[in-house]
Amino acid sequence: MRSWPSCPAPAPPTSSESAVADLLLLAVDDRRWLIRQLFGHDGPPQAGEQPFVTEAIRLVLDGLVPAAGGRRGTGLVIDHRLEPGIGERARAHRFQLALPIALDAAGDDDPGPEELPDLLRRYRPNHVKVLLRHDSGDRAAPETMRRRLAETCRAAHAADANVLVELRVAGADTDDPELAESTAAAMRALGGAVEVDFWAVPPQAGAAAYRMLRETADEQGAECLLVTGTGRGIAVLEERIAQAAGEGFSGFAVGQAVWWHALQELHRDATTRSTGLAEITERFAACVRSYRSAGR
Repeated sequence: MRSWPSCPAPAPPTSSESAVADLLLLAVDDRRWLIRQLFGHDGPPQAGEQPFVTEAIRLVLDGLVPAAGGRRGTGLVIDHRLEPGIGERARAHRFQLALPIALDAAGDDDPGPEELPDLLRRYRPNHVKVLLRHDSGDRAAPETMRRRLAETCRAAHAADANVLVELRVAGADTDDPELAESTAAAMRALGGAVEVDFWAVPPQAGAAAYRMLRETADEQGAECLLVTGTGRGIAVLEERIAQAAGEGFSGFAVGQAVWWHALQELHRDATTRSTGLAEITERFAACVRSYRSAGR
């Protein structure tokens, strides 16, 4: 497995910061969803909307600071277009920074592999998070995805960034016991010829499923993260995080369940910034506590 990339900061890292840490991420990486929910359209933020978007992203970042507690593996997965200054702000707090791209970006506005060299140069991320949708029924797709994934891995590793692949298997439901089999098969089909550092997989049906995926990642010299979906409360996420951690997962990426309520209420002028910040802090801290409760 690749070593942690260094995180530039104003002062040299301490020995504790240099130690290998689990990866605990807060994600704001679906720009289209966020803009649609806030403003009711699918385009980029308009001139009058951008100030709130900037404030919202900074609120999420500020809420993460106390929840992180100085842990080196804490960080953000964030669409750089939401806050162009996020690279400097993340490094100021010694956060890990992951920037998202999509290998199958047709129909989406997600950045694609062709934009990666510029993103690596401008933002110096610690990780590149690749969204990859896998359809086992499409025989041509695996070879195309392998090629594009290999190109992405080469570019990221040359810039000392890890590759984190968020794998979504077509037609599979979170509570389907067969999801783990389909996901493991996709990991083998796509990862055998490329160097993936982290597989980010959705919640599974039980402990045995998490164990299977972690063992599949082990075969490739990679690690597993749990990436949580939408529409689940914090209590459900806590349970799933603890279960995945208990089976050897090396971290998690949580998103809307942590920050959406606070942003929504702030946008409606139904709460204050300090209250929203405290809510984000506590929700992320609850996820961290659940992860640590499994002995991680």
